[in-house]
Amino acid sequence: MAKAETLEWLEYSKRDFDSATFLKNMKPLPCEIICYLCQQSAEKALKAILVENAIPVQKTHDLTVIQKLLVPAIDTTSINKECALLTNYATITRYPYPSMQIEESETNIALLYAATIRDFVHGILTD
Repeated sequence: MAKAETLEWLEYSKRDFDSATFLKNMKPLPCEIICYLCQQSAEKALKAILVENAIPVQKTHDLTVIQKLLVPAIDTTSINKECALLTNYATITRYPYPSMQIEESETNIALLYAATIRDFVHGILTD
């Protein structure tokens, strides 16, 4: 049985993912917001593992940094590409960068990668 604080992190992760999924029906499609919410969902899910394993949660949005914190407890190599891609959406999607154009296909990948990370986390926490 997971700790109450772990479950709270997972609930926040779920809310972000559900919000990203809901926004897929908007026209025009808010690609940046969807990708940002996918990153946030993955971040909170990974931080749930930190909490569950009594590893201090650092204030970082970099999923690869969070992965490194997990290494003593968990092998996260299976989600390396997902973490690397989603980390990019932590900040670049929050501000207007003229060179940043996110296409609908990227939102589909972000949703898939966020789901992959959430499934990975749920597998770890329910084993």
